[in-house]
Amino acid sequence: TLSSLAASLGDQLPASPLDSIPTRDAECLKSLVRQIHCMMSRVCCPCILREHCISLLLAIYCSTDSSCRVKLLKLNALAVLIGLLCSVSSLDVGVMKSLTASRGCQEEATRIAFALCLIQTVLSPKLTEVVPMQDESELDLALRNVFLKLHPSVKLREAVPGFCRKIEREMRPFLTAASLFFYCLTGIPFATESTGSAGFFSLCRYLALPTSWSSVVSFLDPENCDGVGPLVQGWCQALDSSPLPVKIAAPFGELRKLIDLPREYFTIVDQAATFRCPKSSSQANGSRAPTLCLVCGTILCLQGFCCQTEIENEMCGACTAHCRQCSGEVGVFLMIRECQVIFLAEIGRAV
Repeated sequence: TLSSLAASLGDQLPASPLDSIPTRDAECLKSLVRQIHCMMSRVCCPCILREHCISLLLAIYCSTDSSCRVKLLKLNALAVLIGLLCSVSSLDVGVMKSLTASRGCQEEATRIAFALCLIQTVLSPKLTEVVPMQDESELDLALRNVFLKLHPSVKLREAVPGFCRKIEREMRPFLTAASLFFYCLTGIPFATESTGSAGFFSLCRYLALPTSWSSVVSFLDPENCDGVGPLVQGWCQALDSSPLPVKIAAPFGELRKLIDLPREYFTIVDQAATFRCPKSSSQANGSRAPTLCLVCGTILCLQGFCCQTEIENEMCGACTAHCRQCSGEVGVFLMIRECQVIFLAEIGRAV
């Protein structure tokens, strides 16, 4: 909900951003955020909550297990921020104090999420797009050099005109959504600029993050112990040492959505009638249970031994195997002939 609201607001973020939605929806969102933040330990099992928090902290700070750090780069930055804030209270007080000796939990979690979104944005292929009639500024060069220190194999050897502005554009939805979360939690309004809308660094100031590109460069410098540079450098080194290719989480501004279905259901039925299982030898007969992936639109063969695949030493069907390549461990499928929707959570679990 926060991501969708941030996308709808775009660059126009007033001091009271919830004024753009109905009052009932705004109050409901505020109540939901506050209850999740304050009462998560009562709603969720403390052991599960503590395990979730420890797994996040290991992915962020663990320097020995590179697989943990690789997993972090696959996560949504806003999910990491909210997950840390809502689960860190499950830890012992002594552990919390040792993790946040120099700053509060909220500030530390925000810094980590900001750095994660920043490195995910830089690793996105969008930043290599050329902006015509624009030269690389000194700030662009300084920021690019910092990323080359952090991740020498990143594709930033050549000049990237408008590098800072591209990062602003790609990271704006994350800052907006994170600011909305804290606005719902605290009720503190944003500081707007002369245009009446909160700018990129106005949101950074609201979140207690660096407020200029020169401070961002210092914040990311691996030689600066007060910043997050050493942590980010460890994430990048884990990325280089991974034996398998790693799919970095998409830039935050790209909201996931399901495919558009045709107005007439018979159109999908006709597509299913012509579908033939690619792994079956009997091409004369169609699939017994053609199933449509609602994430990408691929038609698959459900409930058949022909398309079974071994994953993690278990035999899985076509939909479970397709999830790993399409949407991760969670998938949404339409059983066309039965007119039923299937939700896949993990191997062997479907609703």
